Amino acid sequence: MKKLILTTLLLIPLLLAAANLSLNLRLEAPRTLDEEQLQENGYGFLSAPGYPRLPYKTVNILLPGGSEIISQSAALSSHTRLAGDAPQINQAFSSGDQILSREGSYQPQERVVCLGMKRWGELSYLSYRVIPADFRDGAWNWQTQLSVNIDYSDPAKAPAKLPPTFSDRAFFANPEALSRWYDSSRPRLENYLIISNAASLTAAQSLLTYRDSQFDVFTKDIAEILVQYPGANPAEKVRNYLIEQNSLFPFKYLLLIGDVDVVPTAYLNPQPNGGETVPSDFYYSDLSSVWDTDNDGRLGEYYSQMGEEDWLVDYTPECFVGRISSNNSAEISAICDRIVAFEQTNAPWKRKALLPAAYLNYHDEPELGFLQTDGAGFVEYLKATVLQDYQTFSMYEQEGFIPSYPGDLPLNYDALKNKLSTESWGILNWSAHGSATSSSRRVWVNDIDGNNLPDSWEMEWMSMVNRQSFNNLSNTDGTVLFAASCNNGMLDGQDVSLGEYSLIKKTVASLAATRTGWYKIGWRNAGWGGLSSYNYHWLENYAANGFSVGAAHGFTNLLHTQIYLFGDPVDSDGIIYPELQNIYTYMLFGDPAIGYSGSASMPEHSFLIYEPTGDSAYRLQSALHAMETAHESLNDINVVITDVLIPVGAYNPESYLDQFDAIFCLFAEPSEPHFIIPFTDEYNQLDSYLAGGGKLYLEGPGDWGALDGFFSRFRMHQPLNTIVPIEGINAEVTGNPNWSYTGEELVSPFIALPGGTPLFMTTGETPWQIGVYTPSTTGDIRTIGSLFRLANVEDGSSTYQQMVELIVDYLLFGGAVSTNDLVQQPQSLKIWPNPFNPSTTISFDLAGESPVTIGIYNLRGQQVYSINEPNLPAGTHSIAFRGQDQNGSNLPSGIYFIRLQSKQGMQSRKLILLK
Repeated sequence: MKKLILTTLLLIPLLLAAANLSLNLRLEAPRTLDEEQLQENGYGFLSAPGYPRLPYKTVNILLPGGSEIISQSAALSSHTRLAGDAPQINQAFSSGDQILSREGSYQPQERVVCLGMKRWGELSYLSYRVIPADFRDGAWNWQTQLSVNIDYSDPAKAPAKLPPTFSDRAFFANPEALSRWYDSSRPRLENYLIISNAASLTAAQSLLTYRDSQFDVFTKDIAEILVQYPGANPAEKVRNYLIEQNSLFPFKYLLLIGDVDVVPTAYLNPQPNGGETVPSDFYYSDLSSVWDTDNDGRLGEYYSQMGEEDWLVDYTPECFVGRISSNNSAEISAICDRIVAFEQTNAPWKRKALLPAAYLNYHDEPELGFLQTDGAGFVEYLKATVLQDYQTFSMYEQEGFIPSYPGDLPLNYDALKNKLSTESWGILNWSAHGSATSSSRRVWVNDIDGNNLPDSWEMEWMSMVNRQSFNNLSNTDGTVLFAASCNNGMLDGQDVSLGEYSLIKKTVASLAATRTGWYKIGWRNAGWGGLSSYNYHWLENYAANGFSVGAAHGFTNLLHTQIYLFGDPVDSDGIIYPELQNIYTYMLFGDPAIGYSGSASMPEHSFLIYEPTGDSAYRLQSALHAMETAHESLNDINVVITDVLIPVGAYNPESYLDQFDAIFCLFAEPSEPHFIIPFTDEYNQLDSYLAGGGKLYLEGPGDWGALDGFFSRFRMHQPLNTIVPIEGINAEVTGNPNWSYTGEELVSPFIALPGGTPLFMTTGETPWQIGVYTPSTTGDIRTIGSLFRLANVEDGSSTYQQMVELIVDYLLFGGAVSTNDLVQQPQSLKIWPNPFNPSTTISFDLAGESPVTIGIYNLRGQQVYSINEPNLPAGTHSIAFRGQDQNGSNLPSGIYFIRLQSKQGMQSRKLILLK
């Protein structure tokens, strides 16, 4: 009896500390069951061989720090039937020399799977994977309601600390709970930890001294760790030390100095039950995971549900890790001196990028039906997006039966080494097949048998870059390298790897693969996944958003686990472990704090461009990335483009839209305008976004003047009794900036209602309202409704860029702070004739001596021609443009944009080439 009483008394504190969280999530049935469309809506797919490809989603639910689950339940309900073809059955996986298959056909036993408790530092959260649909009796059954009920132990203690690497609130379904359960305060100086031996720390003194001016720097001798800390192997001993240190003094950056024989690395197993391992320092970045959950000796195996393989790995970065992989004091000293010099210079060459790229495979190679994958296509995508503000130099394959894009210079070994030796570059990014010591081009030399297929005997390996490429270089400036090739970072091989050697001789940071990196056949854009998407997002974080190299690396790893583990447009069988291997295999050689500017958080501003039809979003995306308003710098942003909204319940019970500072709805595509239908998921999400304090720009048709619901938040009426053209646009702000307009549509103008303010008017004797700004009475909600298309706006007294900045000023801040920044000198950029064939003259005026960069872009935002003049005198200048690309090939007929950048600012015009 006494024992029973004691047990009961022990349970009382647990019962008192228990808490409950209930969520009701709506999983809206999609408009189409097409796999690519579902992926765009944020769905992944079951991908195990023998299973049907059913869509699923992941939901992360925040809980108090230190809490544990007492019980949880989740159930689907409210089904609807949808017509559609039966799902495919997943076939075998192939790694080239290995096949993974399963005979028969299987069905998942559970539709809602709990992935278990996860940790990010002291953050605690519960994850679910939900399969809302199955296929029975010849039709799809889609369940639209998910109810989650969680009983958990509330530790009832002081709020837990946010990890120094966390800032993305939208990671959770209930981000509003962060302020209630967690302490978001930060230390005055962030912590930077270095692990090495005494000799190497002495050699690295210049870097230690420099970083000590930015961080609280701590050092630890590796020998002490290996003696004093427990662990089954040296890597586990190091990690146990890091876990203890991080609990006492959370550090953001970790630098390891030494090769693997001095500072060990871990060997991870991305393939479930696989025998091959991947050397990876990611083991030291994710300190909250249980890497061998199933105790089988394999660390970090891919898992799809709680209880499977290593399901307590959560892939969250508690710190950002880099490694100087050398034991030679002279080499370490030279590397550290080069890093400090790189960090201390603001030379223009740091905004230059050298981009050599080879074919990865030709069409129908190595098997019929395989899409062509040309690294040049990836580079062109980079130039039009995340590297648009860089001076880029491309090198593409010109030898063989099918030459690639023209590029700035034909790709070959000697030309690349010469560029490295004679010029300074902020970024070096190559794409090719690789080995431990080289990256090579595989060239289809000739179609010997005339079958128009790239047969294996028609291929030839040619050199692109190797360790000797970095010997005896005349230029000694450092650079940051991303080596998109297999095995370039094999730090545990017999020879010094190419990634390590590049750091010894030239770079300040080299991201390279310790084993195979998996690319996606036929890659076209960032949504396809694979190595090119991993490379893209690292460049987005480092080059476009200004993160340090380590933060860019850590956040790319996290993003990849969130959106690329579930399938892509090419792989009909989905993906299991190759995407995870890309995360494990890419190691950062060098100082992870390179590029540190006092903040390594996620981007401060996020914008969504929602364009259901058309492709005008790319121009707006470029303007948003380039933006710097009169209020504050907005360069550190993420811009997401989508044509479909993810249904409610995917990641946030109140819609994932809440993570965006502003949303641009582009609904005015002339050939297919988009209409919002009341009370659909799309309508409800946008209305809820505004109700929660959202900022939204909408152009296109709408129920303007509605008395309730979504459109009532736009305070204007459209009487439809007048039809007018838009020949030009004025802004109703001081200085009356204006723009020309190339659209041919006729519109019924607005009449602003009380609470609405006319912002944009037509030019002419009778100005008509075509854009109305509406703030809420509290100022939290701000909308702009527009009858014109941003895609058709051209420069007048102010530029297209400045119109975008004006719109963002009103959405985010309630108005332009300085109209002087909107009204500049009259445009001096002139094109005559325009339209033209075959050539035209570009003329412009300079008020003073200035460098000038001219770029010409197609409608997809891809640069087709560029001119760089390092120094032009004041006066009028004229340049002939012959309608050709950089290599003299004739451009097709169409619409192009010219952008001129000088000390006076940026100017742009539209060009029309007619043939």
